[in-house]
Amino acid sequence: MSLTRRSILKTAPFLAGLPLLGRAEAQSAATDRPDLIVAHLTDIHFGVDLLDKDRLKPGVSAQGLVATIRHAQAQGAQLILQGGDLLAEAFNKPADVVRPQIEGAVKVFAQEAKVPVRHAIGNHDIWGWDKKSSGTTGNEPLWGKKWIMQALKMDKPYYSFDQGKWHFVVLDDIQPGEDRDYVVKLDSDQMSWLKDDLAANAQKPTALLSHAPIFAVTPFLDGSNNLSGDWKVSGSLMHLDAPRLKSLFKKNPQVKLTLSGHTHLIDQVLLAGVVYANDGAVSAGSWYNNIQDTAPGYGLIKLWNDGRVKVEYVPSGFSLG
Repeated sequence: MSLTRRSILKTAPFLAGLPLLGRAEAQSAATDRPDLIVAHLTDIHFGVDLLDKDRLKPGVSAQGLVATIRHAQAQGAQLILQGGDLLAEAFNKPADVVRPQIEGAVKVFAQEAKVPVRHAIGNHDIWGWDKKSSGTTGNEPLWGKKWIMQALKMDKPYYSFDQGKWHFVVLDDIQPGEDRDYVVKLDSDQMSWLKDDLAANAQKPTALLSHAPIFAVTPFLDGSNNLSGDWKVSGSLMHLDAPRLKSLFKKNPQVKLTLSGHTHLIDQVLLAGVVYANDGAVSAGSWYNNIQDTAPGYGLIKLWNDGRVKVEYVPSGFSLG
């Protein structure tokens, strides 16, 4: 498959696992009835309208999330993966500001989701890591990732599960940074766990979900990061451990797909047989406007039990006006 800048950045479907098929055969295979349809909803940023009442109409994030869940289920989604940054902002906010965000988002999913929902944690979901701005000490019972985990009924910040014949791994990739708020990577315990989990499920086609991309193109478009004469990608935008993960996936050819968000932009990379699909945001530019021509939407992923993957970004049709 020829990958051009247009094919990477536009919202066209992306089919992997068919390198030996001709065009006609590939097109025929792409129209096969999939064994599993998954909706990837990321960067919802529920409650931005609660934080910026002057610029956003009341209830816009709730209305947009409702519209997106309904749209995805109408497309036949059998599973929803919520990719993190469910909340507008918990990182640097006090508890009384965070609480209505959490309660509102959980309520919408409880009322609207008719299929299983699995969650990942994003940087904006973590309460109080900025202690000074949030007024926290770090000793609060729900400090850090504990609050969002409790609300979403997550026993651990990373985990795996099966849906049909597919194996899914949900990663926890937002880690404390020494010289910045956070970095994107797996800690040593999680990396060891991932190796063991993949080894134990070697016969199952596997998809991974992380908040931030493991490999991506769009981080290069984040600001003026080429002014020095070299490209520089922040460790808070893309996985610092991407080379290690690539090597791990090579040893585990059952890994077919990784899903991520974080940049709010559509980005699909095919590397060494793995599709790295980064989806635009449910909230687009966090409910204000589109971002770099990316409208509010979600990823619609069609999976076949033989390991084939098709990823498409679907605009939700929700109006930001």
